[in-house]
Amino acid sequence: MTVPAAIRLASRVRGERVIHAKGRAFTGELKVHGAALGVPLLDRSGSHDVLLRFSRSVGLPDRLPDALGLAIRVQDAHGEGRHQDLLLTTGASQPIVRHSIVPRRDLLGSTYTSLVPYRFAGASWLLAALPVEGHPRSASLRTLRPEQIAFDLAVGRSRGPWEVWGRVSATGVAEDGRAVRFAPEVTGGGIEPPLLAMRGGAYRASHVGADS
Repeated sequence: MTVPAAIRLASRVRGERVIHAKGRAFTGELKVHGAALGVPLLDRSGSHDVLLRFSRSVGLPDRLPDALGLAIRVQDAHGEGRHQDLLLTTGASQPIVRHSIVPRRDLLGSTYTSLVPYRFAGASWLLAALPVEGHPRSASLRTLRPEQIAFDLAVGRSRGPWEVWGRVSATGVAEDGRAVRFAPEVTGGGIEPPLLAMRGGAYRASHVGADS
């Protein structure tokens, strides 16, 4: 049985997603400072409406560490109706170990990374969401409020510093957030997500039932 098939079966038996089932969604804004990566979305300064979804991968109680997820949908990023999804998981910010999943409890004080590289105009870069200095550093899914949420978005290699290209912040609660289905194949503009076939199949397979 393939990985997507196993996840689809488990999701149907459970009646909801088996990965990232527990989550909350928010509306927000992405302000791009501008970069030089060869893709318009990251290179051109400006602002975009976004949807943000925080989630717990296994769905363990909030008091226990879990692989936390941050999904970002940049609305109309590549033209009307052509969105960009960025899928991140709590990982290490330090060089060398940036490809490792790091279970966390704190949604706001954690570093989120793509774990494996995205490709921008043919070049490989890790994506990261880094906590903003001065913002709250402690929140669970239950206590999370829009005004607390702000992350610097950055790119980097396995070694070397992160290079910040934008900042994302929340503006409100997305009442219909449970209906949004983030997926790595929601992309364009020269942005190629990592492990597209395997991760895309797994995400689609888990889309059974509603979020909690």
